[in-house]
Amino acid sequence: MAVSAPPPPRRRSSAWVLVLLVVAALFVGVPILFCSLMAGKNVPIENGTVVTVRLAGEVPEGPPSNPFAKISFAASGALSLHDLRELATAVKRDDRVAGVLFEIGPLDVQFGTVEDIRDVIADIKAKKPVQVLLTSDFIDEKSYYAGVGVALNGFDANVAFYAGTLEKLHAKAKFIGFKKYKSAVEPFTRKDMSAEYRETLESILGDYHSRMLDTIAAARGVDKATVQALFDKGGLTSKEAVDAKLVDAAGYYDEVEESLRSKGAPDVKEPHPVAGARYLAGHHLPQHGDRIAVLYASGMITSAAGSGGVFGGEGISGPDLAAAIRDAANDKSVKAILMRVNSPGGSAVGSDFIRREIVRAKAKKPVVVSMGGLAASGGYWISMDSDEIVAQPSTLTGSIGVFFGKFNINGTYEWAGAHVDEVKVGGANADILSPYKDLTPQQEETMKAQIGGVYHDFVQHVADGRHMKFDGVDDIAGGRVWTGAQGKKNGLVDEVGGFAVALEETKKRAKISGDVQLQIFPREKTGLEALAELLNSGATAAEAAQNPPSLESTVLQVKKELSTPAVWALAPEIEVH
Repeated sequence: MAVSAPPPPRRRSSAWVLVLLVVAALFVGVPILFCSLMAGKNVPIENGTVVTVRLAGEVPEGPPSNPFAKISFAASGALSLHDLRELATAVKRDDRVAGVLFEIGPLDVQFGTVEDIRDVIADIKAKKPVQVLLTSDFIDEKSYYAGVGVALNGFDANVAFYAGTLEKLHAKAKFIGFKKYKSAVEPFTRKDMSAEYRETLESILGDYHSRMLDTIAAARGVDKATVQALFDKGGLTSKEAVDAKLVDAAGYYDEVEESLRSKGAPDVKEPHPVAGARYLAGHHLPQHGDRIAVLYASGMITSAAGSGGVFGGEGISGPDLAAAIRDAANDKSVKAILMRVNSPGGSAVGSDFIRREIVRAKAKKPVVVSMGGLAASGGYWISMDSDEIVAQPSTLTGSIGVFFGKFNINGTYEWAGAHVDEVKVGGANADILSPYKDLTPQQEETMKAQIGGVYHDFVQHVADGRHMKFDGVDDIAGGRVWTGAQGKKNGLVDEVGGFAVALEETKKRAKISGDVQLQIFPREKTGLEALAELLNSGATAAEAAQNPPSLESTVLQVKKELSTPAVWALAPEIEVH
């Protein structure tokens, strides 16, 4: 019987080194090639240029800080709100631009963000012809409101409740919220909406509806009663929308483009369309004047450092943003700090990391907060100690409250045929955070006292930061969500407006009268820094490939994520249609 020699051992490490080198070449070479293709010399800007901007779906606040994510974002042709503001500044000064064409489809953003888009359009319109083309089979209120057809059928908010689902899974949810309006816990503890939750939503939707009536009536020259009648009618055909003066005309892309050319550059025979991202890539604004640091706080707040990921993505690491604030405060060339907040909150600990650095920073220079579509709970926590808060009328803010929660999944385990046993040492409350047990009455009282203490601190911080009395804050707190316009009335907000208003307030506080340079903090990572992160993640992936997770470890990881208790400053999810 012939015996063959054993095969040589696989040289996994060498193979992975080769793979990582190839990846490195791709992620260094491709960006360089892409950047060269996007260089300004390759972007033809001729007289009669029509800059086209397409907006649909999500519109992020700022550009990705990671260069790889930034390249991917630019390649998609998408624009962030930061990009839109830069675009507005550029085209207003560019005599070659005949006008700007906005193509707006269904928007998946908060109404406060829609108002930011309207501000950009109005800013450009003050200097250049602007036309808005609504491009969808069914135009909703957000798309129409941004362009000011055409479904003026009112506002609707939906909330899903999962208590019944948990019952079917034999699981229990225990949440302790402060206080009665802290409705973020309700989807897990109730099967329907509480009276307080309904009151909040009716108040928000009523505020939205009233403002939209006023805005449409003023912008289109139609009385409010007529606009309300159109709401009652529901959807309109394009002809009906024209007859009702909601839109100027029904037409096609080429007709709108030609109309812009004829208005902005009548001497030019044909329009020269250039996509907004391409135009912006080849148009570098002059940088002069005093420096203002701009920080973007977008997404869920966590207490973990470095949670942004190699390829970017929205999310706020409390320690990382605190460090960026500290860097801006210590930079002597920076005269003031403007922080843009669009966050539902998250970790109370992560939020307080950021708040503390705001307090320290404003001892050195002015700090102003500009709120986007959502700056509530932890999003308000990180804003409240700034020198000034500016919010859009439809910004969702407040939600001054906290909650503790955990799931008891022991019933799920038993239903699946598993059994969890226990050894408890050190005290009667060693199992207080156990995902396999309910809280005892004594433990529940203990947690209420602790969460109540966090809530008290939250309210006291608001009182100190907003120069209000504790009881006055408590009356408008309790976890209740307010719009920016309502927040202006009850003292949670200083001024109503968008980023431009916040920037002017920042300049006033810093005693700056001329032009300014906006410097984003933290600074963008270099290609080498991003590559180092990529290689590190690649090495981790290599180890994972050699040691794939077992079914048991995967189940345990999912269980850990679902059952880890924490104190949260998180606003309820509110979807408005």
